[in-house]
Amino acid sequence: DYFSHAFGSKGQNGFWEESMEFMKPYVIREHPDSGYLYDRCRYLMISDINTMMEFMEQWVRSGFPTDPETFCRETRHAFAIYSKWLYQSAMGREEGPATEQQLEDGSW
Repeated sequence: DYFSHAFGSKGQNGFWEESMEFMKPYVIREHPDSGYLYDRCRYLMISDINTMMEFMEQWVRSGFPTDPETFCRETRHAFAIYSKWLYQSAMGREEGPATEQQLEDGSW
């Protein structure tokens, strides 16, 4: 199938690299300039794009075990949980785990 082969195309002009180059400006544009930490934050943003690409590749290579809407929702929730955990760890704060409803309505 097309996407399985596309993800297999790595290196210069490969699907992975072209997708990364396509997404970078959008992700970076959506984040405010972090001043003196801009380079570090940009690195982390690009790292998140890599993680997203790996999630998609795994989903495709697994034969699309869930529909795209479920995949996107679960990925968004996973990023939200992980991001909040990173923030709490960095700031020395601890909050309880989120419920699915809190993730859906953004109240967590």
